[in-house]
Amino acid sequence: MTSVLAKLDDNAALLSFAEKLEAACVGTVESGKMTKDLALILHGPKLGREHYLNTEEFMDAVASDLKARLNKFK
Repeated sequence: MTSVLAKLDDNAALLSFAEKLEAACVGTVESGKMTKDLALILHGPKLGREHYLNTEEFMDAVASDLKARLNKFK
């Protein structure tokens, strides 16, 4: 939604941030860091605590990825 508003408002900085945030979320999950609901889909009954992050841990992982993406283009 943010990227749509950024395009409508012709706000390049907001669009860039929204795209990096989306990439950070997807990249975090693709790297194997995910919340329990997603890990359960992958691991089923063999799900263990080592397969998932709690909400705070997941948000920290996304924030770390986002910071790296934002700093990459400075």
